Amino acid sequence: MGIEVQVHRQLLKLLRSEPPSAAWPHQLTMGRLVARALSQGRSTLVQVSGSGEHRLSYLLPALAAEESVVICACERIQQQLLEVDLPLLRRHVAAHKPIGSGDRWPAPDWKGVLLSDPLDFLRDRLMGGSAFPRGIPVLFDGAHQLEQWTTEVLSVRIEPADWDSLGEDDPSQAEGWLDWRVGLVRQLIAQSSDRIALDAARLADLRRYLDSAGLPEGAWSAFRSALARKGEVQWVQYYRESNQFSLVSSPIDLASPLQQALWPGQPVVIIGEALDPAREATTFRTRLGLQEMTCLRFPADPREQEVLLYLPTEMGDPTSPLYAQTIEPMLAELTAISAGLLVVLLPDNQLRSHLSARLASQFGSRIGVNRREPQANGVVLCSWEFWEAHHEQIGVPTTLAVGVLPFPRLDDPLVAARVQWLKAQRRDWFREYLLPVTIGRLQRGISPLRHTQGLVALLDSRINNRSYGALLLDALTPARRLRYLE
Repeated sequence: MGIEVQVHRQLLKLLRSEPPSAAWPHQLTMGRLVARALSQGRSTLVQVSGSGEHRLSYLLPALAAEESVVICACERIQQQLLEVDLPLLRRHVAAHKPIGSGDRWPAPDWKGVLLSDPLDFLRDRLMGGSAFPRGIPVLFDGAHQLEQWTTEVLSVRIEPADWDSLGEDDPSQAEGWLDWRVGLVRQLIAQSSDRIALDAARLADLRRYLDSAGLPEGAWSAFRSALARKGEVQWVQYYRESNQFSLVSSPIDLASPLQQALWPGQPVVIIGEALDPAREATTFRTRLGLQEMTCLRFPADPREQEVLLYLPTEMGDPTSPLYAQTIEPMLAELTAISAGLLVVLLPDNQLRSHLSARLASQFGSRIGVNRREPQANGVVLCSWEFWEAHHEQIGVPTTLAVGVLPFPRLDDPLVAARVQWLKAQRRDWFREYLLPVTIGRLQRGISPLRHTQGLVALLDSRINNRSYGALLLDALTPARRLRYLE
């Protein structure tokens, strides 16, 4: 019996014996697809919904396959696999293959399924390590974070504590370093953004200091080497509360290092939510250097995962200085009629603070900024990044108000550098980069509301006034438009 047939029968038996509370209609199809990918060594990309029901469909093939398998997933997903999905499989399927977790292969002769943090696996592969055997199929779950993981692994950082070691090793440079740091901190305090690129003059001074200093081994030596490499952007992460900062050097192009060090080494199965607007995931694969591969996208169920979509007749333009005045009455109306939790997504710190103060004067303690544990009928104003990182802790809102579409910010040094890199190649930087990333973030952002058929209020006028607005609306299907709020 082939592994595809075996997985299909076992998965069907399991689903009939113990139906999940939230049935996912694509379990069998995905199970066969992953089984085929593992048995034939065929790299595959699968776009799924964000609810997590798909994990049985790759865990069972991984346990059934003759080959060992590495599953790269964050701690939360690993916990679900070990505490929920694996016990369910063990109750209904006779799978004797061992399963473990760790940052390296348990032993040279060990055969099984290893759960590993994506950062550990990527760091080993991209830095030329040998903690994981070559040729073993690797599965990435939560792959919408693959670019972020790769950037983090390949970046070189100088943390606040590293400055102490520099001063101790070369006290003769202390005054020059102090002047450089004080000047940078003053620049950071004066700007609203906590991430800025190092300007040419400050970067030139940094290079001069590093070239003349006796650098300690470790972070400083690595950072000086990074400054000499082409295709990197140097930027600063500012920690406003402590008035400290980190220096970071990050690669602009991720495709080349991944093509050289990761993809040729083994077949991969890449699984994630809203990776790309197209089923073939063309722009996603291009950014990450992935060649032709089997691609499949499972759409949301129109019967069970339809959201309510409200577009006010008069929406605000986030680029206008009058945006706060335009959006305030809309948020007040949403707050007044909301019977449950309302989350408002706004990227600008000053705008969030201003609107929260205005709304709090009307609705009191219901209003909060960046609250992770709001009250049942609370209103949370937060950034897209905060929502993406903490939405599980915040809970599923009754209403999600999208104050500003989640376009990558052009004042972010990494985004700006990648846009300039695409422009230099005369490529369509908007449709190859900004637009698909925005569509993916928007789809993932509203995903928690699909199972409750919650309300999504789009308050950004660009959804109606720009040529790409129709693409964004299409990406939100299935959705039922509301003409007015009830």
